[in-house]
Amino acid sequence: MRYTPLYTLAILAAVLLPAFAMTSCGEAETVEVPVEVTREVPVEVIKEVKVPVEVVVEKEIIKEVPVEVVVEKEIVKEVPVQVVVEKEVIKEVPVEVVKEVVKEVPVEVVKEIIKEVPVEVIKEVEVPVEVVKEVVKEVVVEVVVTATPTPTTPAGAQPQPQPSTEAVRLVAGDETTCGLETDGTVVCWGNNEYGQASPPRNEKLASLAPIYRYFFCGLRPDGTAVCWGNNEDGRASPPLNEQFTSLSGGWAHGCGLRPDGTAVCWGSDEYGQASPPGGSFTAISAGPDFTCGLRADGAAVCWGWNWSGRTEAPGNETFAAISAGSSHTCGLRADGQAVCWGFNKYGQTEPPAGKLTAISAGNEFTCGLRADGQAVCWGFSRDGSASAPPGKVFVSISAGYAHTCGLQPDGLALCWGDNSHGQSNPRGLN
Repeated sequence: MRYTPLYTLAILAAVLLPAFAMTSCGEAETVEVPVEVTREVPVEVIKEVKVPVEVVVEKEIIKEVPVEVVVEKEIVKEVPVQVVVEKEVIKEVPVEVVKEVVKEVPVEVVKEIIKEVPVEVIKEVEVPVEVVKEVVKEVVVEVVVTATPTPTTPAGAQPQPQPSTEAVRLVAGDETTCGLETDGTVVCWGNNEYGQASPPRNEKLASLAPIYRYFFCGLRPDGTAVCWGNNEDGRASPPLNEQFTSLSGGWAHGCGLRPDGTAVCWGSDEYGQASPPGGSFTAISAGPDFTCGLRADGAAVCWGWNWSGRTEAPGNETFAAISAGSSHTCGLRADGQAVCWGFNKYGQTEPPAGKLTAISAGNEFTCGLRADGQAVCWGFSRDGSASAPPGKVFVSISAGYAHTCGLQPDGLALCWGDNSHGQSNPRGLN
């Protein structure tokens, strides 16, 4: 249909202009603007006529007008986000506009946005860490991983640690390794003496737990925990109906963080390793018979058997990540520097110079990732466990008892070290 100037003026006069008319009291009149009529107005006219946002919302024009018009009129920035989500306009809006919308919206709205927006958009949207932490239970793993925000630090200010929300997809245990495929399927290889390499069937998990020995645990998408393998002392029996944001396991105990940050542990408590202190944590890591956690301010707190000072966290340091090994513990500061303490017979508490983006403490050795994704390890290299392959790039790393595994960008696992039970012969992760 062609639009003559006369036709256009008629529409403007009869439909849109009354919306701006003023009453004798100086207040705007509310008029009915039929959606059908709005659809008939050429795009050029809509762009020229600055219809008040209130009218657009009331008439639900936003779902009828072409997306390019919505963007150009910058309606998204002004309309309540609930409307944007309902109309699914945000799916097609440029990232820079989404950024403006997401910055200061309520958590419950962000939940809806994260579910609806393509991953490519989420990756560029700087959603605050505390918001992502709130929604982690309700978002599929792939989105949580890509939505993990990068902390920013004002010029001249000391970097503050931030809680990690990245899903754990690869775990090297004692003589077994488990990986998580993108569809939530768990695959394990290596020693299956206690069923630790036989994850429960028909379970789709959102994340795996770093586990030290003979059992494994993971988080379902709803935040509940499931474990398999050796259940002596109840180590593989997490509390029912509890929701967690992260899990970790030692020799004979497991621990998890609730959404409010409080810690819950189960299994053997011979040395107090399953009796966490009160208060909230942002991270937790279980060693063989001790456990460590990070407070909101980055301070490390450890409990359990303090053999060789492995639970004596430095009081003058703050960390963004923590990892408990067999006889030592390492923390990663917000500036990327590693600090370790505990048993140091093999140099496992003496990290090399330079910044790291990830750290994993194993049995008398430690491994980390450089900013370029290359692995670096130090300490006792039993069976080559601390001999990282040169030139390889990883997105995550896990140090076990005598072997280490890294997840490559293409989703394939690469392991090195002891392979007496096939624990270093990984299955490809999809």
